[in-house]
Amino acid sequence: MYLGIFDEGAGLIGYNVFAYCANNPVIYNDKTGESLTAILIGIAIGALFGALAGWGYTKCFNIPKDSRWKYILGGALIGAVIGGCIGYALGAGSGAVLWSGPNMSEAAAAFAKQNGLKVLEKTLRGRLLTVLDKVLPQSIMRSLWEAASARFLLSYAGKQTFVHIFITAQAYGNMQSIFNSVEMQIIAELGLKIIWHYVK
Repeated sequence: MYLGIFDEGAGLIGYNVFAYCANNPVIYNDKTGESLTAILIGIAIGALFGALAGWGYTKCFNIPKDSRWKYILGGALIGAVIGGCIGYALGAGSGAVLWSGPNMSEAAAAFAKQNGLKVLEKTLRGRLLTVLDKVLPQSIMRSLWEAASARFLLSYAGKQTFVHIFITAQAYGNMQSIFNSVEMQIIAELGLKIIWHYVK
């Protein structure tokens, strides 16, 4: 789902707006941007381990050398299918958890992990932005985090009716925060109910 969010001045030509769905938006749908990457990684790892298992099988049972490729290829195919399924299961989250304020990210991430939910920082996009946070100025990172946060929350449209929010009293009153300037507006648009987790 293309949200129309690009860096200012970059232009449309520099972006592949259908990369999230392997350039086929008619057949594939990956609203969070996580599933395709996780599936591909799962397929690669599964194929590798499957091929190694097939090779080990041929060694253990003294399969003739001219027939070994069948077992290695079969193991790789079976491993790729299993790995792809595991990747899909890991790539798709079942709900979003938001946070705002000092030390709230750890509490939100722990809660999300315990309950099979996701925080933005634990997605592939969030991990990349966390790394970029260390090298790029805050003026650039602010817009990147705003866009990522909006996309993350919108990806759960129609999938959940409520959202957990970990927040401090000070952050709740900060109207300049990404939570108040971006996330609260989307929550209202989606009609999500909020389960508050206040910390003083």
